[in-house]
Parts: sequence; structure tokens; C-alpha cells
Amino acid sequence: MNKKLIKFLMLMAYCIPYGYLAINGDATSGTMIFYGFMIAGFGILCGTAIRTNNTIILIIGTY
Repeated sequence: MNKKLIKFLMLMAYCIPYGYLAINGDATSGTMIFYGFMIAGFGILCGTAIRTNNTIILIIGTY
């Protein structure tokens, strides 16, 4: 894949409000499983950024 496309897709994935979805899922269903999804999603994004040597995306995405 094109390196610019990978960067764009990673930034788009960081736009998903994982924290909001986790808190909303916890409040509506009473289970904490959505926090696990949040941690897994963040871990996958960080791992992908490190493997593809796009650490600037990692820094931009976390702020």
C-alpha cells in the first residue's frame, strides 16, 4: 500500500472517539467490556504506527 494512504487511514482511525464509545457502552449496558475494546483498538493503532515507522501519526493521534 502507498505510505500516504496508510498514514491517512491511521489518522482516520484515530478520529473514532474510543473513549466516548467505551463510556457510553458502560453507561447503557452496565458492562466494562467496551473499555477492553478501547484498549485493544488503541493498542492496534499504536502497534501499526510503530511497525510502519509512522511515529508522528502516533503523536498526532494521541492529542
